[in-house]
Amino acid sequence: MSKFYMQIALALACSFALATTPAVAENSESKSKFLQSLEGIESQIYSLPQSSLAQIESLEEESLVQNQPKELLVRYWLAKATVLELLGRNEESLAVTNKGLGLVAKQSNQYLQFKLLQVRAMMGKHDIEDALSSIDSLLETSRKESNKQLESEVLLLKGRYYNDQGDFKKSYAALMSSMEAAESSGVQGLVERTALELGGVLVRIQGYERSEVILEQAYQYFKTRRMSFNELLSVLTIAKLHKAQFQYEKAIDSYQTALKLAQVIGDGRFRFRINLELASLYRETNDDKNMLRHLSLAENLQYRETSSAYLATFKLLHAEYMLERKQYQALLEMITPMLSDIINQRYIQQQQMELIKVAAMAYAGENNFQQAYQTYGQYHEKFIQFSNQREVENLELQKTLFELERLEYENENLNWNNVLQRLELENNQRTFFFLGEALLVMLGILLLMTLVFLAVNRSRLRMRRLAKTDTLTGLFNRRFLEEWFVQPKERQPKPLTKPVSQSNKEMLIYYISKQVLRLQHGFLTLNHWIERKLDKQKLVAKKPDSGPITLVMMDVDHFKQVNDTYGHAFGDTVLTGVAGVLESTVRKNDIVARFGGEEFVIVLPKTDLQEATKLAERMRLALSQHTFTTDDDQPVSVTCSFGVITTKDVDIAFDALCNLADKLLYDAKSSGRNAVKGQYS
Repeated sequence: MSKFYMQIALALACSFALATTPAVAENSESKSKFLQSLEGIESQIYSLPQSSLAQIESLEEESLVQNQPKELLVRYWLAKATVLELLGRNEESLAVTNKGLGLVAKQSNQYLQFKLLQVRAMMGKHDIEDALSSIDSLLETSRKESNKQLESEVLLLKGRYYNDQGDFKKSYAALMSSMEAAESSGVQGLVERTALELGGVLVRIQGYERSEVILEQAYQYFKTRRMSFNELLSVLTIAKLHKAQFQYEKAIDSYQTALKLAQVIGDGRFRFRINLELASLYRETNDDKNMLRHLSLAENLQYRETSSAYLATFKLLHAEYMLERKQYQALLEMITPMLSDIINQRYIQQQQMELIKVAAMAYAGENNFQQAYQTYGQYHEKFIQFSNQREVENLELQKTLFELERLEYENENLNWNNVLQRLELENNQRTFFFLGEALLVMLGILLLMTLVFLAVNRSRLRMRRLAKTDTLTGLFNRRFLEEWFVQPKERQPKPLTKPVSQSNKEMLIYYISKQVLRLQHGFLTLNHWIERKLDKQKLVAKKPDSGPITLVMMDVDHFKQVNDTYGHAFGDTVLTGVAGVLESTVRKNDIVARFGGEEFVIVLPKTDLQEATKLAERMRLALSQHTFTTDDDQPVSVTCSFGVITTKDVDIAFDALCNLADKLLYDAKSSGRNAVKGQYS
């Protein structure tokens, strides 16, 4: 009996072994394939990130990620988060990082690596406050554990942040500290990545000689090791260096090299930007053929771009090319939808500002001078703002470079960590002096720009004066009246919100911002007044906010007979004399304009019908008593008819008011001429 059971047990064991062996073998094969793929991905992350991402997605499609050991999954999520962050897909990188954090123990080496990637992704998404608090925490941990590689990575992030903020002194100190930590860690790749970032900062602060040496060394390192992505970043920074030094041929060569690398990597975002840079450089060198070729290449890739600066550059290059070929209508159709958003932005980039100028020139090309003048005024306002900002930045850059060179010269064994800490603890007094100096510089630039504006725009002002003035009589014309009736109300500066916490620094910034707004408003008012003076036009009253307002339309009776009898030259003399009588009869704030031919219009702000009728009677009487003398001393008199319309609706259309006055003028002529007819509308 026992022998029988033993045989059954043996048979079952053999069957189980045969059934389970393929499954174990299959799991082992899956793990081996996954590990092999993962190692391949890890080896080329910084060389071919786009290819690495494709392999990662392939692993997910083949379901190889499922049921893998925890240690392999951690490596997988770390690789994927790194690749996504390199490709600028920060939202996805953050989601993957959070998955990885759920698999590792806190404060482990892999946990810190995920936290570092989390900070990078947050900075890429511009979640600056959360990123900065995490950076400080990671930096403290790295120093507590003497983890020089992590310390270098964190300081590298700090350097990038300060570089983006334009605080180049702190950025330089952070990157020097990062390089010291990287050298202590013995990771040469990290040293060169930090050197690459440092070279970029030196380019921005115009330290060209030193940046050239640093960048060339980093480029050779990445090129030798075929780290294509970092090699691409190196070449791009070198190209910026050549461009900043106006070495256009070298810059073009570097960008062409970068374009080949971007094609190898397969990153459409970089290809779009590089093609734009090349198009811009070819435009600078008057090579339209190559410019159009690279613009066309960029056009096919623009959907990959999210940066407003690069998109504005793309539109600007197209717009400038179209402007040169007088394709005004197509140009305006392309950029007009963007203008309102650009104009309403508080801070704009240079490319966006130039788009406003191109639009103004296109309006002028279409003979829409009113819109051209308005748009040019908006460009002028933005230009002053941008120039002030750029001038302050240039002064600060020169000062920064000088101070950094002095620090390195005076301190051979300089501890950059101490320098960084000292810079980060600068007190409010220094902030106050800096803001005061910036304000003085802005005042000087505003004054300079005013003088430049007055000098450059004399011809434009003369043209505008001719457009709004009757050349024969010197009075205003119909265009002036049309603009006067639709002129916008004077814009007052928007009130600033007082800070709630009211700390010394916030209150200082609040009061300085308030004074800057007042200064800007005062400058615009002064500019308006100066333009009127240069126009040689009297300062007329603004359109009132409430009624009544009266429009008088006047016509010289039987003027055709005057022309037929005495000639057109004497007719012009009569019109000039009529204009003189009208100006000497009306009040200070009244507006006299020649409407066309022998018709004149007088606008009487804040005047009711009774008062306006009396004034029209005075004008009628003065004109009928005025004598004109021909060349042969023959006296000639003329009479005039008046239509007077009064309204309390200050928003009534100018043409509608003219039509009502014209009907009353017709009634005056029908009743025998030399009469005044008036009524309320």
